Amino acid sequence: MDNPGVAVDELVIRNAFARDLAVDYLSDRPEVVEALRRTRARVMIFDCREFWNHDRFFVDVQRILDEVEATIDGTTVYVACVPLTVLVATRAFEWGARDRIGFVDVASRRGVFLGYLAFGEGGVLFFNAKGKQVPGRAPATEDVVAALNGIK
Repeated sequence: MDNPGVAVDELVIRNAFARDLAVDYLSDRPEVVEALRRTRARVMIFDCREFWNHDRFFVDVQRILDEVEATIDGTTVYVACVPLTVLVATRAFEWGARDRIGFVDVASRRGVFLGYLAFGEGGVLFFNAKGKQVPGRAPATEDVVAALNGIK
């Protein structure tokens, strides 16, 4: 794997598959790497896969984000790693032609929450912080750079 130009300690990702996705993503996007350097931000993909109750989905994701954020110093870009089956069961995310109900924003206090990396049997999908499915399996470069540029 190519070195994306981001130090290993800047990728605070314990899940090996998610970490590989992040390294691949950054390897192909020097604009994101530059924005991470400029803002001195790190990347954190936090694991929400053990929580299977779709009725408490947003409460659990926010709680886990708050707990993770309390352990990390500095500005961080956060992505939640969630089971696709639970994400779909919430009915809050854009998924095909379905009507969306009950979406709740998740927010970071010291960084930016980019969205949800949803794992399923068929692979990975990415949903942005507003619940819209993003083409491919990762956020758009311009969305990440814009989010990083918005960090004070």
